[in-house]
Amino acid sequence: MSRRDYITKHIYTDFGSIAYHFKGPKMADTAIIFLHGHFDSALENRSYHLFDQNDEVLKIFLDHRWHGSSTRTKFYPSLSERAEDIDILIESILISFPSIANLHIAGYSQGGAVLIYYI
Repeated sequence: MSRRDYITKHIYTDFGSIAYHFKGPKMADTAIIFLHGHFDSALENRSYHLFDQNDEVLKIFLDHRWHGSSTRTKFYPSLSERAEDIDILIESILISFPSIANLHIAGYSQGGAVLIYYI
């Protein structure tokens, strides 16, 4: 698999846009959301290979604000702002992919810290 296998969507907000990249069956009932590490972006360092083995789930990689294809805000976003990105993403996913009944979220490095804050 390669980066070209992913489709990128933007969610427009009052501060700009949040980008996410996805691949997999659009009618899947399960999705995995991956939160990248500090200074990375969603598809950097070949992290998109983490979930290659499971073709039955929708794979979603979030670019937090200020990272990757998302808008760079004036100030570097706090953990709480990046945790808000998760809520914004989930709301958009449930509208775009209404068959999703199970969401799993994984975070690497700073993405893990954002996830813990979110929880």
